[in-house]
Amino acid sequence: MKFLVPVLAACPALADACAAPPGLGPPLSTYYACEAAAQTGPLGAETADRCSRVFIAVKLAFVPGVGPADWVGLSGAERAAVNAAGYRAFKDWEGCARP
Repeated sequence: MKFLVPVLAACPALADACAAPPGLGPPLSTYYACEAAAQTGPLGAETADRCSRVFIAVKLAFVPGVGPADWVGLSGAERAAVNAAGYRAFKDWEGCARP
């Protein structure tokens, strides 16, 4: 967890909470497609796996210093902390970007 303390502490200090982070691009449209599909009913295994990877990629874009290569090496508790921080930052950004 020592690895995450400086990373998660940096999240609120982002210069512009409404600026899209670098690397947030093509997965975003897929994120919303997955979100809509999940609201209609259970997803098939392949779709659920693809959507899960997209959800993680979008959230990681909002956590400075933690990328996919870092993600796979994190403990369960660290993943939970990064996931929660990324989700909160994404939803804050989403509130700015999609009024």
